[in-house]
Amino acid sequence: MSTPAALTVTVLLLLGNAFFVGAEFAVTSSRRSQLEPLAEAGDSKAATALWALEHVSRMLATAQLGVTLCSTGLGVVAEPAIAHMLTPLLEKIGVGATGAHAVAVVIALVIVVYLHVVAGEMVPKNISISAPETAVRWLAPPLVWISRVFGPVITALNGFANWVLHRMGIETRDEVSATFNAAEVASIVERSTAEGVLEDDSGLLTGALEFSEETAGSAMVALEDLVTLPQGCTPEEVERA
Repeated sequence: MSTPAALTVTVLLLLGNAFFVGAEFAVTSSRRSQLEPLAEAGDSKAATALWALEHVSRMLATAQLGVTLCSTGLGVVAEPAIAHMLTPLLEKIGVGATGAHAVAVVIALVIVVYLHVVAGEMVPKNISISAPETAVRWLAPPLVWISRVFGPVITALNGFANWVLHRMGIETRDEVSATFNAAEVASIVERSTAEGVLEDDSGLLTGALEFSEETAGSAMVALEDLVTLPQGCTPEEVERA
């Protein structure tokens, strides 16, 4: 493969790696509550994204397969191409042929690792975490399509992974949980209030969650402790009571 062709393939592999990483984080970070109204309004991308969230195990298998293939391809294609391009430059500045090749390989490896980590991993990951619902609407449709094209391979990988988890006593799930218990909701309210997303200055939301743990008996007053007044009592009698 010529150097220009190898560099072109390198760029495509970086983009592919970024796509699969971004899709993986978008699927696992998105909330159904944000996508369901869009899907009900006729947004086909949101509907596909919801399907992906309902089959998250399959989507993760697809993303992991894509990341592995792209990462392996980068090592096979990019490193030799960059090293081949750098070797003549090093020889021109006085480095011997053997030494030039060794140095070029090291420099090429550093460049490939840097591009892979930054452009292929960190950037797409942070984009998907910052705007998960937007990212999943655009990334889920091609990810779902790829999972269907490579259906038998994805099914085999996912099935074997689930078998291993079952052998370890771990229950597998096809969908990320979108429900919360009272303690988790209270934590969400507290964090949202602290960040200014919710206004709960009077503690109404927190109090409502805490009230659910109370019993009628804890809120009642014993008859002998009641302070009562007869009908038609005077203001003086109220004050004395």
